[in-house]
Amino acid sequence: MRLIQLTIIIGFLFFSSSLIGANHPYETIWSNLVSEHTLTKQSKKVAFVYVNYEAIAKSQNFSLLLRILSGMDTQSWSKPQRLAYLINFYNIKMIESVSLKKPLENAFLDEIKMSIRELDERALFGLSGNNIYLPNLNAYLSDSFEDQLSNQVESSVQKLFRYDVSVNILYLNQWFHQQDFSLSFKQFLVSLMNPTFNYDTIDYHFSDFGVISNEIK
Repeated sequence: MRLIQLTIIIGFLFFSSSLIGANHPYETIWSNLVSEHTLTKQSKKVAFVYVNYEAIAKSQNFSLLLRILSGMDTQSWSKPQRLAYLINFYNIKMIESVSLKKPLENAFLDEIKMSIRELDERALFGLSGNNIYLPNLNAYLSDSFEDQLSNQVESSVQKLFRYDVSVNILYLNQWFHQQDFSLSFKQFLVSLMNPTFNYDTIDYHFSDFGVISNEIK
């Protein structure tokens, strides 16, 4: 087992500076962990991902990912690689915080969000949490990042927006308000809910949808 881990570590160190435009080895390991320890349920045509945080956090590969990702130099990486790294690293640290029952450090959270926003504000939809009303947990891969992100944004809108046709009001999850999206992106998101909606003119309210854990016990 130690030999296998050492081989993986060497592979990480070698590929971290040389891979461009391809999936990094850590992405494959992380993707396998997420696949093994998540469950997707459908409710009113909306997908909700449930997570076995404890099982992921206890795995040897998870501990390895925490060590490796903390020291990676991503400056020479492509944009999809960097965005995938930022999202994946955030979600890995989020899982650690859930397992330890400690909140994420504000400095870390702010740094990740700022870095993501500078590259592509849409990628903020990749940041998950222990709440079914937050974006679903996914493992992002460099070579399919754009498709994954587009699907994530569209599916998240179904969770974060609620339209009450009886009073013609669009209710937006408080999470949406907290992200400080650009006006043009807000309009795009609202149009995903209904192409006829206009963010500047539609009657909308920010609402607390509540906190319901997505943890698999």
